[in-house]
Amino acid sequence: MNIRLLLLFFVGTCCSIQAQSVQNPLEHIVQLGRTSGSYHAGRTYYKWVLDINHDGVDDILLSMKQTSAEINEQKEEDGHSFNPTEYGFSVYIGKKSGGYLNSKYVEESIGNVDGGIGIDISQCYVGYVEEVKQYGIVTVEEREVTAPSGKGRPVPMKQVYCYTVQGDHIKRTDLTPLFGIDEKNPTCDKYLSESKRTKVQLQEVTP
Repeated sequence: MNIRLLLLFFVGTCCSIQAQSVQNPLEHIVQLGRTSGSYHAGRTYYKWVLDINHDGVDDILLSMKQTSAEINEQKEEDGHSFNPTEYGFSVYIGKKSGGYLNSKYVEESIGNVDGGIGIDISQCYVGYVEEVKQYGIVTVEEREVTAPSGKGRPVPMKQVYCYTVQGDHIKRTDLTPLFGIDEKNPTCDKYLSESKRTKVQLQEVTP
């Protein structure tokens, strides 16, 4: 599945570039949806509670559960790159003083990107990331890449990257260049081998 497509959902929920302090993340994301017109009553959300930056305070990730029709539409758009275990999450960073900060953008090498984060929950690691000397989330994106010439068939490739907390927002750092889908990669093995992966359990919650 194309992570960029997943993140389009969250652009509509962002009202400002500044992080917003909230007490109840689920109520907040519903209110944002009502404001933008993207909220649908009765929808279920996936909730993941974790401590991204290892500061002893829980953070919360929320993702709207897709309907069967939305999943089929995503399959058509993504084709061979469709991955049912990739989710787009809104990020709520826990504060030691109580409440949460809703991260409004992701800091990337290309600049700041509005929205949430994309994670393959079947291939992710939560813990210390040696390359950036911080705690964070490591995951992998699979996508089809076309040659610069635009000729030939797209080739499936992978890239390992991590998310870390930077004050009031999230930063994405690429840990590897693109590599072949069947190619062995030491960084991928280091964090995403079967013995190293974090076992993710999402809760289903309804407003």
